[in-house]
Amino acid sequence: MLEPDKFQPPIIRTDLLRRERLESALLKSIERNALTFIVAPAGSGKSVLMSQVMQTMVNQGQRCGWLSCDHFDQDRRRFLSLLQLVVQQRQTERSDKMHLSEAWISETDPTAIIHAVAADGERYVLFLDNFHNCDNPETAAVVDALVSESGGALHVVITSRVSPHLTVGHLRLRGLVGEFDASDLAFSNAEAAELLKEHETPDATDALKRILMRTEGWAAAVQLIRILAKGGADLRALADNFSGADKDIRLFLNEEVFRTLAPATQNFLLRTAHFERFSIDLAQDVTDIKDAAAAFNDIVERNIFVVALDRSGEWIRLHSIFRDYLIAQARSRPDIDHREILRRAAEWHAAHQDWPAAIDYALKSENYALAAQLLEQTGEELVERRGETALYSSFCERLPEAALVSPVTLFWMVWAQFFSSDYDRASVLLKKHLKTMQAHPELASNASLLQFLVALFTHRFREATALGAAWLATNTHASAFNRACAAGGIAMAQYPQLLLGAARQSVEVGRDYVSRSNSIYGTGWIVAISAAISLASGRAYDARDEIEAYLANTPASHSMRDTVGNLLAEAYYELDDLDAAQKLLKRALPTIARHSSADSAFAGWRTAAFLALHRDSPRAALKVISEANTVAVRRFGHHAVTMLHLLRDELILLLDVNERRALENVSIFASDAPVGRNDWCASASERAAIIDAQRLLVSSAPRRAINAIQPIISASTAAGRLRVWAEAVCIKAVALQIEGDSDGALRIFLECVERCSQLGLRRTFLDRATLLAPLGPGLARYLEAQASGLSVSSLSLLRNLAETMRLQITPAVSNPENDGVEESAEALTTRELGILSLAAQGLPNADIAARLVIKLPTVKTHFHNIFSKLDVKNRTAAINKARAQGLLQ
Repeated sequence: MLEPDKFQPPIIRTDLLRRERLESALLKSIERNALTFIVAPAGSGKSVLMSQVMQTMVNQGQRCGWLSCDHFDQDRRRFLSLLQLVVQQRQTERSDKMHLSEAWISETDPTAIIHAVAADGERYVLFLDNFHNCDNPETAAVVDALVSESGGALHVVITSRVSPHLTVGHLRLRGLVGEFDASDLAFSNAEAAELLKEHETPDATDALKRILMRTEGWAAAVQLIRILAKGGADLRALADNFSGADKDIRLFLNEEVFRTLAPATQNFLLRTAHFERFSIDLAQDVTDIKDAAAAFNDIVERNIFVVALDRSGEWIRLHSIFRDYLIAQARSRPDIDHREILRRAAEWHAAHQDWPAAIDYALKSENYALAAQLLEQTGEELVERRGETALYSSFCERLPEAALVSPVTLFWMVWAQFFSSDYDRASVLLKKHLKTMQAHPELASNASLLQFLVALFTHRFREATALGAAWLATNTHASAFNRACAAGGIAMAQYPQLLLGAARQSVEVGRDYVSRSNSIYGTGWIVAISAAISLASGRAYDARDEIEAYLANTPASHSMRDTVGNLLAEAYYELDDLDAAQKLLKRALPTIARHSSADSAFAGWRTAAFLALHRDSPRAALKVISEANTVAVRRFGHHAVTMLHLLRDELILLLDVNERRALENVSIFASDAPVGRNDWCASASERAAIIDAQRLLVSSAPRRAINAIQPIISASTAAGRLRVWAEAVCIKAVALQIEGDSDGALRIFLECVERCSQLGLRRTFLDRATLLAPLGPGLARYLEAQASGLSVSSLSLLRNLAETMRLQITPAVSNPENDGVEESAEALTTRELGILSLAAQGLPNADIAARLVIKLPTVKTHFHNIFSKLDVKNRTAAINKARAQGLLQ
């Protein structure tokens, strides 16, 4: 007799979370596709999700049927009979349409089922739960026929622990197969928080995030945690201790997963449990299991908490909870020497030059002599070439002090601390081990280089400049990487001293040396310093293009991407590409404390604060600064803290009077007194002077503001520091306007716009729209008169500024002889027309660059020029306008 539960979804407890995100996605898949797979390990919530969706569809009056598959259903005839009963059950529920006699099927032919579901004229959805229990060529062929021959009248939803053996390649090619896996079913932070909302506290929220990271969102584990929490368990303790060794999880995994495996597969899993990731070759060479390939393929095919790490499936990893369970089981097996397995894994990875894995396994095996040997051998590769500074430091910290005796390893450890921005730790280590390193003939010069870095990263910029120059002069035969670091470091010390010309020369020296070092990491630092100088020089286009060219040749996972990302975000923001800036900061800011200099970190924070001001509110911007200050105090010291305090003042003074009054009692720093001005570097002192002049301006003291700002105008224009010059000119122009010199105010302002806009400075002006309000009437008259003499980029910027200032511009009546002059003020070049023509064909920038054999940044520069000339903001508008003017067919 058949169990009635086979035709009914499981009874869902009412207190389970309705996962609307997943339900909606599954409903859309059912609507759009011919077939849907939900493939994930046991306990992932497959059946719960499918039953909830079926109930929703039934409530909406849609035709559905359910079959819970078991091992007895592997027989084709039985499987067909069960499907017929499913269809029969749903058919008889509709009193107005009784097709049971027509629907009765033979024991071998699925055609009658197709006729039965099609006879109603409405689509039928068949839910097959746990199909892995009966999946074989015969049952798979039945489902293939049902889906392929129903003409869209039948949709099948399948849950399975392994990928079903259906022949659906033709459907995939047509985009008619919906697929959900374990990552889709994993609980998100928000969903888990909703499930545990009765325990919501700040500590619980933090604990929950750690639990989710540990369990990878596995539904069964999340549900167990909920039960334990309801029983009074401490979430923080759960987060610290929860693992696959937990009693209830252990029982579940044993009953549902482990005991169902063949002994050979069990043995394979127990011997590979300590591996973070593994392949057939690794498993076979390290464990000496002769049938490793068969066991490997068995767990992959069964989808036993397996995550593929590459498209070919050559490398896999096991779910962390399942690994915990296996490790606990392996401890009870005296025949498994996990330390020996880990040692051999270290040697295997070393032979394949996978150094991080090799060192990690050597440390886990407690073979510290091997770990120390690998650390000494790989310091140059991991720290200098790859920039894996935090990783190298963590390895050194795991090594007992007695084993950490190599001067070479000590040197790279100190170096790694510097470039991980942990300057205090680096200074302590350098002081402790300096004599050991100086006694080593090959490290003596490097020890002096580290002394230079101490001065640089503790912001003793003058001392650092002198030490760096002396080191370069003395160590003419040092490695290209070290000389590049010294030259780049000198530039980093010269930059805050406002020595931009000297800094630029130092960067070029560093660029020459780093090109010989084959170091992506070192190249990234040179690019970052160079971009910062370009931005200070007002050359936002140059900064953007240089960083984009670097990123185009840098691996996606490289640590320097986030550091240069802060500066690229600043360049994008200056160019008024706010979406691109926001997107970059979303990735770069969270890692800012781990890998950045104070100035590159400040670039990211400043951009984030102005984005928050522009897109949210002044309070949101101040919150960004407050949070940044917490990190700056801990990681970057007084220089970064000072710059953040000044940024706070700058931002507030750019607001209108009502917004400033609303912030009158807002305090965003625990201490509102940065280090005294006598200890500030030149760039901080200049920034403070600009803010003082701005404060005088908004306090109705224009003459004093002019007197305060004039020295900065003279110094910055002479040194080519155009961004500061533009800020200072804005202050002077407004002061002149208030003083009554309208012509002089507009003249110096327009001269500044003309010089700066062509280099990419835009937000420097747009962010000062409130400050520039007194210039509004004169600017409006200038634009109304359709005055000529300015470049297209300048006129475009002025129009955007007028729009931001909400000026009403009524163009004067034009002379017929001059009609169209502005539209074609600058003709598109042949190259620009060619690029626009390719864009009109739908080609993305990368394809255009490949077609024309030019670099991607060059294409972007051409598009900027096209937009300026046509006075548009995007590709679509440019194409449409060019067509309207007859430039494109």
